[in-house]
Amino acid sequence: MARERSADSPGGRGHTRRILHVDDDPKTRESVRGILSAEHEVVSACGLSEALDFARDREFGLYLLGGMFRDGSSLELCYELRMLHPKVPVLIHSLLPRDLRCYLMTAGATEIVDRTAPAQVLTEAVRRNVDAPAQPERRRTAISVG
Repeated sequence: MARERSADSPGGRGHTRRILHVDDDPKTRESVRGILSAEHEVVSACGLSEALDFARDREFGLYLLGGMFRDGSSLELCYELRMLHPKVPVLIHSLLPRDLRCYLMTAGATEIVDRTAPAQVLTEAVRRNVDAPAQPERRRTAISVG
């Protein structure tokens, strides 16, 4: 029996506007949802395990990660997400030290936005990453420039 193609299927387009936002702070999750929900469906997770469960069950057009979680770090999660879905962009939204930012770029992050940046900077970064070409080309560029 053939399944109907839904917006969540790989051939559908609904998942490209869906963002998985992972942050352990409820206020940050609420704030980011408020900023991005006008243009995107934002699914929130509070840590590494919950995020991986969502990533296994649903398709996303972008992963938006905070820095540290109770059960792991954005570095660990970025690596795990890359293994699951290598072409989905990973945007980091955090106040991380410079050396950790380099590790994140090497692990597959496509861009890092400082958490103290204005909301418009985050919105523009999300648009760039959701609407950009395939991940492997962008990742090579980000690593070679950085």
